[in-house]
Order: sequence, then structure tokens, then C-alpha cells
Amino acid sequence: MIKTIGSFLFFLTIACVFSVGKQRKHLPEYVWTSPPSIVNCISKEDMNPKIFDNAVKFWEDHGHTFLFKENYLGDICESETPYGFIIIKISYNLDYNVLGSTEKIYRKSTSEMKGSIIHLNYFYIYDGLILTHEIGHALGYEHVETIGHIMNPMRPDADYYFY
Repeated sequence: MIKTIGSFLFFLTIACVFSVGKQRKHLPEYVWTSPPSIVNCISKEDMNPKIFDNAVKFWEDHGHTFLFKENYLGDICESETPYGFIIIKISYNLDYNVLGSTEKIYRKSTSEMKGSIIHLNYFYIYDGLILTHEIGHALGYEHVETIGHIMNPMRPDADYYFY
């Protein structure tokens, strides 16, 4: 018994030593069971489509896939329950200090994502970092305290790092 406990403590110590200083991988709290489609419903006159393309590419570069992605001003943009979609809209109703907001549509019992609506404050639609952060919420991620992480809610400390 003492030998077993000693072995366990030895391996626990080794695991702790090798994990010191390692970045923790952040996983989404809500999960899509199949890749969503992502649609930018903001006209190119209001937001440069390249901002959308760069934000989507960030998440693709970090292992997420989308069924399809496009700039589109059709019927899906008016849906209140866009199942299978992440839609991005411009908002004129957000307070000035609220950069963006994301509504998640999910199954509570399993945390399975069903759809999402991103509302970008019209004052900040030129800022791709805000859109990238909000797409993170639409993919199921919550805020983290890690400075420099894309999901850190403190805008001045946020950067394009994802651990």
C-alpha cells in the first residue's frame, strides 16, 4: 500500500513539474455538433467584407470549420432563431460602451449550440478584433481572464492570441 501511494505521489510530482508554465487550452463551454454556417448581414457600405473574412479565418486557423461563409443580405438575416447559423448584424440599440453582444441559441440539457446572432455596435463595426471575439462567443467560448487571449473581455488587453 505504501509503495502504491509512493508511486502515485512520484508521478503526480512529475506531472506537476512538467505542467508548470504551460498554457491552458481553453475549450468551448457550448458545442456545435455539426459545423455552423456563418453569414455577415452587414452591408459592404457599412463594414468592409475583409473584416468578416479575417475574423472567420482566425477561427478556421484555430481548428473551427464552417459549413459555408458569406456576405449576404437575405431572409436568414431577419431570423430570430437561425438554427445552424451564426449571423452577424449591425446594432443601433447597444450602449456606446457595449462593443458587441452575442445571443446563443442552445439546448440547455446538453449545452449543444443550435444557432447564434452577433450584434455589433455600429460605432465599432470597423474593428475586426471585436467581431473575432464575438464569433468566439457564437462558437461557444466564454470570457477568460488570460491577458492577451482573444476571449478576454478587457478590450485594451485583448490581442489575437488564442491558447
